[in-house]
Amino acid sequence: MQYLIKDLSRLTGLPPARIRKWQERYDILRPAMGTNGYYYYHNDDLRLLNYLKQETSRGRSISEVIAVGRSALLKESLQTNDLSESLQAVIRGDYSMFSFHKEFSGDGRSLRTWLRTVLRPLLVQIGIAWEAGHLSVTAEHLFSRWISAAIYSMLDTLPPAVGRRILCAVYPGDEHELPGLLLHTLLRSYGAASVFVGQLDAVELRRELTSHPSYERLYITSTMPRAATQLQNFKERVGQGMPHLKIRIGGAGWSR
Repeated sequence: MQYLIKDLSRLTGLPPARIRKWQERYDILRPAMGTNGYYYYHNDDLRLLNYLKQETSRGRSISEVIAVGRSALLKESLQTNDLSESLQAVIRGDYSMFSFHKEFSGDGRSLRTWLRTVLRPLLVQIGIAWEAGHLSVTAEHLFSRWISAAIYSMLDTLPPAVGRRILCAVYPGDEHELPGLLLHTLLRSYGAASVFVGQLDAVELRRELTSHPSYERLYITSTMPRAATQLQNFKERVGQGMPHLKIRIGGAGWSR
């Protein structure tokens, strides 16, 4: 995942000014500048900030914690046993505490709030826990399937969308379709006429697009590392002969 500094602040509870100060003083994070001029941070940076917050809250000075260097800090952060209650529930396979979908009444604003403040931080924790060996592949896949089903149940309660349609898809070969489903859900929460088709190759995407000329945009999520030239070629194959169609590919796979 990619994060702006405001995202890091929201997910860690650290003020943006403090994050900037730590970065300027200790050069501990590794942001990459996007084509739009903004700096984007990644999961390691988020994990590092959470660990720095944890250790400084225990009374250690920031200079003392950072003295061992970024690599050592990342290893230390992977060894911590301070797992959140929600993450422990995912590890156990007990999803009873996640009840938002049962109470959802079809309000797009509340759905967006849940996606940004509850689900997204939890998915970040799950990714970090998996890297640390706290979470098995089976447990991660089981939760992904469960939360996908919960999201589909909420989508069914949203008011019918109107206007030009948006097609959301997942790049062929990606291990998870959840990022594409989340994008589709966010668009639907705003009332956009989004359609989610999961993983389709270039031929299948073109078939879907040409059979429904009302599509104006195609959004594709790519989470696995791929060369920019590969993704650009895929865009060109899909969009050939459809100059009206705006195609965007996003996700960690696009930035690498």
